Amino acid sequence: EIKSKKTDIPFISTVTGKELATDELNAEYWWDNIRQPVQFRDALNTLIDDEQNCFVEIGAHAILKYYQNEQLKHHNKSAHVRPTMTRNNGELSE
Repeated sequence: EIKSKKTDIPFISTVTGKELATDELNAEYWWDNIRQPVQFRDALNTLIDDEQNCFVEIGAHAILKYYQNEQLKHHNKSAHVRPTMTRNNGELSE
């Protein structure tokens, strides 16, 4: 039997809100990924509790930046929250 192992870079799932070993990212997981509600807050809390302090939002518009900052305030923590792009601006964000 192959046992799950953690990777050097943690994978925090928005399906479970917790860290998963990469061998758990099978077809069933990805099916759940499109069928189950997104657990963004739980995943973010996992990262905040793990003392992560830099969050990069990859996408055309940083819609989640506000929620990340609010959750950090809730935990009385500070972190860098950076978007890669912003709306109506095809350039990379600084």
